[in-house]
Amino acid sequence: MSYSVNLSPQEKFRAPRYIDQLFPHEVDDSVSPDSPPYVLCKNEVDFYYLGLSRYQAPRLIYRTSKTREPWVEPTGLWTVYPNKELRPVFGHKLNEEWKNVGPKVRDLLDEQHVRFTSIDVVRLRTEVDMRYFVTGPVIIWIGVCPGSLLGEDAFNSANSLLELLRSHDITDVDIEFRESVYRRLAGPELYKPVGTGDLTDRKFIDPLSTALGLPISGERTPDLQGTMGFYFQDGEDLFGVTARHVLFPTDECNYDFTFINDAAPRREVLLMGNKAFKDHLRSIMVEIGCMGNQTELWGDVIKRCEETISRNDVDDAEKAREKEEMTTYQQAINEKRYDEPIEKLSELHQRLMDDWGFPGDRIIGHDYAIIKLDKDKFKNSFMGNVLNSDINWEKFFDKMRTYKDGKICSNFRCSPTGLLPLGDIIPENFLHDVDEVNVEGERCLYLIKHGHSTLTTIGRASGIYSYTREYFANQTYRDSMQWPILPYGVYKPFADEGDSGSIIVDSLGRFGGLLTGGSGIEKSIDIIYAMPFWWLWPLIQEQFPNATLCPALA
Repeated sequence: MSYSVNLSPQEKFRAPRYIDQLFPHEVDDSVSPDSPPYVLCKNEVDFYYLGLSRYQAPRLIYRTSKTREPWVEPTGLWTVYPNKELRPVFGHKLNEEWKNVGPKVRDLLDEQHVRFTSIDVVRLRTEVDMRYFVTGPVIIWIGVCPGSLLGEDAFNSANSLLELLRSHDITDVDIEFRESVYRRLAGPELYKPVGTGDLTDRKFIDPLSTALGLPISGERTPDLQGTMGFYFQDGEDLFGVTARHVLFPTDECNYDFTFINDAAPRREVLLMGNKAFKDHLRSIMVEIGCMGNQTELWGDVIKRCEETISRNDVDDAEKAREKEEMTTYQQAINEKRYDEPIEKLSELHQRLMDDWGFPGDRIIGHDYAIIKLDKDKFKNSFMGNVLNSDINWEKFFDKMRTYKDGKICSNFRCSPTGLLPLGDIIPENFLHDVDEVNVEGERCLYLIKHGHSTLTTIGRASGIYSYTREYFANQTYRDSMQWPILPYGVYKPFADEGDSGSIIVDSLGRFGGLLTGGSGIEKSIDIIYAMPFWWLWPLIQEQFPNATLCPALA
């Protein structure tokens, strides 16, 4: 028997959780009490991590907590699987020991020929009865290449890792393996940021303004989209910083590229890649079409009302209703006044075609991942390092409120224009040892980023660095140690493809890190990684001794 089900947009968004509610539930009975501990039922594999990613939950391979907390299949005719959220780790012994334990975990996985892609340290918060959540123990969460690890091998590897932890007197940590892939999330004057002005202007001008979050790509790789992270000034020169892979192919050797003189080829940087620019123009035309259609529709309704009122065979009560409806739509037309916005958008569309239509016009600088910018395209509208936003900052403040000694200790430094000015740097020790708690009493460091793809989002920093491994077609790989950022809530990714290079800051406007990549399965991202700013900025200052994060163009 086959089923055809039409889901609403909301149901599609959460379909992995509720799809079983549409049909009678079938329990997977392939696992019996006598099965080995590394044998998991299909539903546990598919639904154990439900809620961590927007599109598809990570697939569980093995977890050491299985003997202590066996999988319980929901009962009843219709089932609802519990959601999970990722939570950071602060104040645990592993925070202090990770600098010694982390490399040993990585080396042990290599000895066992485990093709890992990420090693994270997290907690899982599990929904109970759809009413409240319970936060579990610390987990060393290991991502491996899909299809590369059997349950039995994961079982043996996990026991070896537990033995390693016991040698460091750590006995309250679980090991979990999941399938996951680490991946990079890759003219005229720019416009002045709109801030809290007209919403239409903000929607279509902000991506072309000097505020942080500028969509960029390399001239040689115009189909790879990224985000401008932040600006700094060295003497009279203005520079921008983004993730290296936004401008260089990921399989290219990670050597320093420095443009010295005009005799050598240089790498140009474009405002928006090919697809991003075409999509932006198309979105303007769609908005114009929607406004025009709405006005035309209201006009047709008014015309119909006038015809009804003029008819002799219509009673007075119906004419009164028609007059009231006609008045309502006439007021809507007068209040909306789409003629002016349509004209403004048409002018903007033409201006973009004239100013930025040719790729050469969209060259705003020349890069390394430090990009020397063309000051002439910035100077008349440049406002320094300010984070623009598509949301209400006050609403974000409510979500990001933290406390210390019973007092609120987080405050936005948002300007009246709706822009968040950036200033200091989050110190290294604060990334590992946060002394603030959220409304639930959990130690927490909330972060914000504004990227090209997912715009403004909130995330949670974790207090233990992650290890990532990126594999290449030539059988080589690249290891990195990165700062992990966890999503805020369920089904809410902190970033996605196209957000690489975005600057990550806290509610005080302090620089936290530069977004570099993420881990997950297929299109789903569960953890985002960043290059810590306390480590990045000294490297920039070595090359640019007079660099300042408070640029002011003359």
